[in-house]
Amino acid sequence: MLPMTACVHQATPAISPQQAAPVAIPLSSVMVSFSEDAALSSYSQPDLSNARCDLQNAQEFQEQAIRMLNALREKEQVCGTDVMPVTQAMKWNVRLQTAAFEHSAQMATTNIVSHTSVDARQLRDRVNAVGYRYAVLGENITAGPANLTAAIHAWLSSPRHCKQMLSAEFTEFAVACAAKKNSFYQKYWTMNLGRPRPESTIVSSPEVKK
Repeated sequence: MLPMTACVHQATPAISPQQAAPVAIPLSSVMVSFSEDAALSSYSQPDLSNARCDLQNAQEFQEQAIRMLNALREKEQVCGTDVMPVTQAMKWNVRLQTAAFEHSAQMATTNIVSHTSVDARQLRDRVNAVGYRYAVLGENITAGPANLTAAIHAWLSSPRHCKQMLSAEFTEFAVACAAKKNSFYQKYWTMNLGRPRPESTIVSSPEVKK
């Protein structure tokens, strides 16, 4: 049974090796609606890797994420007891990736796995700060999976996260990973999902075809 965070409105305490086993994979998801701008904070550290956790080159990582998620969305899926119908493919958005990496980097730096940043910013604040104007926004987080496949499978095994990944509410997404050698979970993952406001100027990359 995977440990999960049910509350997304306050940060969880820092996790130490005495409190949990290294194999634990915290999960959480949240969906919010539009709000005003907020400031971005930086958690860049010399011992943090890039948004791929040095697993692949950037293009391969992006293409794998697009293929995996859209392959799930193009077929009917079951999330817990709910049937998720076939829905549209999603595009990768670089602004969502920037916000996702910023949050993964903070989790890696602080060892806090939460949707609330240590400075009390929420998902909406982090995404507004990178210039993504949205109608609907969502986020899945986890810590511990060794690679992208394991992270997506962890979210897929949780009904709440599964439904969010497959929701027709979203048209764009990005995934980011930050790794820190001396952190408890080693790798920290964030998936941001969004649907832009109609008047927004979107920075997206083309959908990768199979």
